Amino acid sequence: MKLLMRRMYSIQELHSKLVVKGHSEIAISHVILELSQRGYLDDTALCDILFRKYSSIRKYSIKQIIAKLKLRGLTMETIQSIMNQYEGINEIDAALNLLRKRYLNPQTVDHAKIVRYLLSKGFSYSVIHQATQSISASAPDF
Repeated sequence: MKLLMRRMYSIQELHSKLVVKGHSEIAISHVILELSQRGYLDDTALCDILFRKYSSIRKYSIKQIIAKLKLRGLTMETIQSIMNQYEGINEIDAALNLLRKRYLNPQTVDHAKIVRYLLSKGFSYSVIHQATQSISASAPDF
C-alpha cells in the first residue's frame, strides 16, 4: 500500500517491485489479486491516464507514447484498447510543437535536418511531410 500511495503502478511494475523486495510469488499473487479486486490496481485506468497525459503534452509521437506505456509494464492489448478510444490524436501538432521548441525559425533550417529530427522522435513520414508543408506554407510568425 505504501508504494501505491506515491503513484499508480501497473500490475507488472508492482510485481517486479515486490519480487525485488524478496516477497514470495504466492504472497505477491494474493496481494495483486486483492488490490485489483478493490480497485487500487487497474492497468486500463493507468493506461488511460498516461495516454491522455502524454498526448496532451504534444511532444510525443504515437510510437513514443506506446514505448513509454510498454516501459510501464502495460500490455499492447491494453494500450490498443485505450488508443481506439482516442482516434483523433493529432501528431502533426506534436511535430510542429517540437519544431517550435527546437528551432527558432524552422523555415530556415535544412529540410533533411528537420526530417531526421522528427524521425528520431518516432514520427511517420506522412506526419513529417504534413508538418514540413505546414512550415513552408506558414507565415514568418510560425
